[in-house]
Amino acid sequence: MRTIEKIEIAHLNLRYEHTRIRQSAAVLKMAGSIERFGQLMPVMAFNSDEIGHTLIDGYLRVKALKRLGKDLVVARIWDRTEPEALVYMMTHMQGRKWDVYEQAAIINELRLTHRMSQGQIAAILGKNKSWVSRRLSLLETL
Repeated sequence: MRTIEKIEIAHLNLRYEHTRIRQSAAVLKMAGSIERFGQLMPVMAFNSDEIGHTLIDGYLRVKALKRLGKDLVVARIWDRTEPEALVYMMTHMQGRKWDVYEQAAIINELRLTHRMSQGQIAAILGKNKSWVSRRLSLLETL
């Protein structure tokens, strides 16, 4: 089960921020939208026992809210494991166009932080090991 709640932005752990591409123009556009219509979509967070909430998806919305001087963000709180939240984000977020760098960075997190093999990652993402390997080699090249 996932719950929706308002949480303080200051208490969010932004552990996966490095997996996103920073786009100033997109932040400005999102801030304008939020200012005009409010936050329409909740961010996705994981309830971490030791630190409160870890932001999984919604980094652009959080940056826009910060820019607007807001303190709270509407969040969907994921109640399963952190790796499951990352996989869900990558496989079920229709309408979100993933950059290959972002895919590679999240796959690398699954591999290093969550100690998953390339075969395990490929299986849960519905891809082949070659696809996973190519994403990871992109990070090594950069």
